Amino acid sequence: MALKMPDVSIVIPFFNEGRNVDLIYDSLTHSFAGKSINYELIMVNNGSSDDTGQFISKIRKKDRRVKCVNVLHNRGYGFGILSGLHSAKGSYIGYVDGDDTQCSSAVPLIYEHALRNNCDICKGIRQTREDNVQRRIASNIYNLVLQK
Repeated sequence: MALKMPDVSIVIPFFNEGRNVDLIYDSLTHSFAGKSINYELIMVNNGSSDDTGQFISKIRKKDRRVKCVNVLHNRGYGFGILSGLHSAKGSYIGYVDGDDTQCSSAVPLIYEHALRNNCDICKGIRQTREDNVQRRIASNIYNLVLQK
């Protein structure tokens, strides 16, 4: 039986983050548990030289919602995300970092907000990181551009 097209696709780029693959997977699947959201996780092995690919393969074998995209040579964070986005089939598409710096529990909440408010774009805000002045200015400009 073929899988239904996902409501949401989440791209997760990993570069030498083998120790985080299970952690992010567990966190995201726990966040979606109990919600009637059909989702897929697109794990991108972004040219890793550690055991990241092995961890992704192990998870992919046990969970049909997980896709694996292999980038042979790391060409940067953005390239990893774009590589995963090309495989996304969801009506809504997003990404989270593979280094576990974002709150995975917010992902279904952001999706539900986007759906409820018919949003084309939603953006979460990381609250725990200390940014320098230059980064705060760039972030504020980015946020202003994306607001309605």
